[in-house]
Amino acid sequence: MKKNVTIRDVAAAAGVSPSAVTLAMSGREGLGRETRARILETAERLGYARRPTAPAGGRSTNIHYVIPRYLLDVDRANVPIYHELLMLSIEKNCRKNGYFMVVHYLGKEMEELDVVIRSIKEVEEDPRVIVQAADACRDTVLRWTREVRKVVFLNKSFIKLQVDCVSSDGVGAVYAATDYLIQKGYTDIGHLKGRTYFKNLADRERGYLRCLEDHGMESAGTWLVHTSYEEAYRQVKQYLAQGERFCRALMCDGDRQAMGAIRAFKEAGIRVPEEIAVMGFDDLPMSARHDPPLSTCSVSWEEMARLAVQRVIEKTGDADENALKVCVGAIIRPRATT
Repeated sequence: MKKNVTIRDVAAAAGVSPSAVTLAMSGREGLGRETRARILETAERLGYARRPTAPAGGRSTNIHYVIPRYLLDVDRANVPIYHELLMLSIEKNCRKNGYFMVVHYLGKEMEELDVVIRSIKEVEEDPRVIVQAADACRDTVLRWTREVRKVVFLNKSFIKLQVDCVSSDGVGAVYAATDYLIQKGYTDIGHLKGRTYFKNLADRERGYLRCLEDHGMESAGTWLVHTSYEEAYRQVKQYLAQGERFCRALMCDGDRQAMGAIRAFKEAGIRVPEEIAVMGFDDLPMSARHDPPLSTCSVSWEEMARLAVQRVIEKTGDADENALKVCVGAIIRPRATT
């Protein structure tokens, strides 16, 4: 049986990122003319194409995936980012179930949300939509539910709203990761925290603080850094240059932050884990190949993607349909940095 060609296959053959392929295939701005032409030619040559929407009365074969553009617009430092891996898993699960993923990018202006909703509804009478909702507010969620009957919100839980959502258990995950550090014998544990506010990051902080409290311990300190690898590296390096003393063990909000911090520690002659232990979050593919291999907390983006696609396919959109809220738990990956 011939293997389905994915966005990742097209990206590798065209020498671009998967995000660039989705931009080209969706006709969105943000690419040069030559790059766009190369991607489209490569997609055609490999046999990648979105199946057209079914005619009126027929079953649509599309699942629309809506993601804020800025979630992908970060410094990667050759490390695949979580949101990109999640998007690729959505595509894989769409194709596995006989659907095609159509990507829509959002900016920060509310008018762009109006344009995306209108463009989806203009071509499909009853669309299926998955919204990457990491930063979505209550009003945005309610707008989607008024306009689209079959919508699932991904990567954030909305406890007070009767909507379908698939999210990660950030509180429980970081609680378990912090408990792991305590069981390893670390008593001086601090937090490398993202500067940007997301509910997911706030949940991780709650898990960290709750675990310390349950063990009768206090935080050894909080250091604010950007979520990107390069910025985390530069900011930890700056902390060290200012004479900042870090703790014996560090719980990080993400793998990229953890790897950036380790680079800064190495350059300062601080040995990991002999002098400072580092725990990441996300279990990005690079974490197992990092030097040293990064201990991390794994919340499976593949499982989240599978559940979101499964739910949006099975939704009826009926007014009396029960909302389904799924929370994916974590697995601790002990490696050489702890």
